[in-house]
Amino acid sequence: MGNAVSSLAAKAQRVVSDVLALLHRNNHISLFVPLVNIPMSPDTRPRRYRLRITGTAVQAFKAWDALSKLAEAAAQTYLSIDVVAEQPAGFDQVWVRNAVLEPLKEANIQVEARPEE
Repeated sequence: MGNAVSSLAAKAQRVVSDVLALLHRNNHISLFVPLVNIPMSPDTRPRRYRLRITGTAVQAFKAWDALSKLAEAAAQTYLSIDVVAEQPAGFDQVWVRNAVLEPLKEANIQVEARPEE
């Protein structure tokens, strides 16, 4: 039993050491990229990639080029975007409807919106 625990601890340490963690204080983004190689035969190609991108609006807009390349190479691409916008003075609800919600609906984009405190 002791050897099994030691082996498991060694594997866990290897996995932890193979994870790259980038923390950007001012950008409010944390990126954890696993560097572990999943064994695959040379003929096996992954059929699906799932990405989760977290960052500021500026960073997200910079990611569109890479995402469009992935979408061009894929047979189907689905996006789910969660946006949190904050304004200390509060948002004008008429402006939100006209400038944000209506254009999204006119583009046939499913949108759920809810004002928070």
